[in-house]
Amino acid sequence: NVLKTSPCVMFLVILFRSSGINAEYGGSNIDTTTNPPLLHLLHFSLPPLFVCFATLTPNNTSTHTPFTNMPKSKRAKVYSMTNVSKRVPERKEKLVSDIREWASEYKYLFVFSVENMRNNKLKELRAKFASSRFLMGKKKVMKVALGVDEASEIKPDIHYVTKLLEGEVGLFFTNEAKETVIKFFTEHKETDFARAGFIPIETINRSAGPIDSLPGPLEPTLRDLGMHTSLRNGIIHLDQEHTLCTAGEPLSPEQAKILKYFDIKLADFHVHLKCVYEEGNFELIGPQSVLMREEEDNQDEE
Repeated sequence: NVLKTSPCVMFLVILFRSSGINAEYGGSNIDTTTNPPLLHLLHFSLPPLFVCFATLTPNNTSTHTPFTNMPKSKRAKVYSMTNVSKRVPERKEKLVSDIREWASEYKYLFVFSVENMRNNKLKELRAKFASSRFLMGKKKVMKVALGVDEASEIKPDIHYVTKLLEGEVGLFFTNEAKETVIKFFTEHKETDFARAGFIPIETINRSAGPIDSLPGPLEPTLRDLGMHTSLRNGIIHLDQEHTLCTAGEPLSPEQAKILKYFDIKLADFHVHLKCVYEEGNFELIGPQSVLMREEEDNQDEE
C-alpha cells in the first residue's frame, strides 16, 4: 500500500534496500567473488522498480490522482453554449405600458431636445422635477405607445407628438403648470467644458508668458498636446502665442483637453421644448412651430 501511495516512496525504498544489503545479510558473510555487489543490487532493486512502473502505466486502476488538493483556477470558467433569449419584447411591452400609463396620469406631455447633452445635468433636472417623468431614447417604442396616426393614437390628436420624435429628443410628463415649465426651460442654461467636435463661436488665443494657474508637473502634458512650453523655476512658461480654438472650426481632442486645463467652458447645456400636449390640445413651442406650419402650408398647396 505504501508503494502504491507515492512514487517518491518507491525510490526511497530502493535506495534504502540497496544500501542496507550488508546489514541485512550479515555484511561479511556475503561472498563478493561469487555474488558481486552489482548482482545483489539488481536483485534487491528490480522488484520495487517493477512495482513503480506498474503504478505509472495507463492500465493501472489505482484511484490515486496527483495534485488533488491544488486550488482551482479562477480563470477556468464554464461557458454555456445554449441560446438564451434576451427578453427584449417583454421590456418593450413594459415600456409601452408605462408610457401609456404616464400619458393618462400626467396632465402635460412635452417633447424636448437637448443641446450639448450631459448626463449629470439631466440627472439634476430629474431631481428637480422629482414628481415628473423624463424619458429619452427608444423613439420607435414611444411612437407605438402614443400612436402614429388617428387610428392608433391613445388620445385625440396625440399622434402629432410622434411626428416630432426625430433625432435626439425625449418625452417629459408633468403636472406642473405649463407656463412655469416653459419659462424655466427657456431661462435654464448651464455652461460646461466643450468636447471634441464642438464648434466654437469665438477664437481664443493665449499669449506667451508664465502660466501661474497650472502646476509645474503638467508642463510635459501641455507639450504633448502641441503647446510650446518650458519649465522655469517650477513655473510653466508659454514660449510663444498659442491658439486654443478657432471660431467655426470643430475642436480636436487635444484642444478640448487644453481648454479644460485652462478652465474655459464654451458649451451650454440647454433643454429646448418643441411642443406640449394637453388632453386633445396639441401646441408647438418656439421656432419649431413656425417650421411645422410652413411645412403644413406647403403640403396644402400641393
